Amino acid sequence: MHFGYAVAKVDGHDGRALGISVAVPLEPGRPTLILAHTIKGKGVSFIEHAASWHHRVPTDVDARWLRAELDQARAELQGVDMETGRPNVEVFAETLQIRARGPRCWS
Repeated sequence: MHFGYAVAKVDGHDGRALGISVAVPLEPGRPTLILAHTIKGKGVSFIEHAASWHHRVPTDVDARWLRAELDQARAELQGVDMETGRPNVEVFAETLQIRARGPRCWS
């Protein structure tokens, strides 16, 4: 039951999908409820899906590992090979294909 709301189920890690959900009403005249599916600690191997990190403060060592993993993920998303510093053509091509498909949403 949706209590009269138009419900958008969205990948909560997809900024574009969230932006579209906020900007475009699903059904005029009805309030929109955005259900963003997320994963705790998304993108950091030792934090992802670990409930203890929901309230824990990282140590300096944890923070360095966390930063390294996030930097790696950012480089991959931007299509940069971390070893050479050059553009990774396969990742860049895949990114273009994802953008062409549009936001990832659950039905």
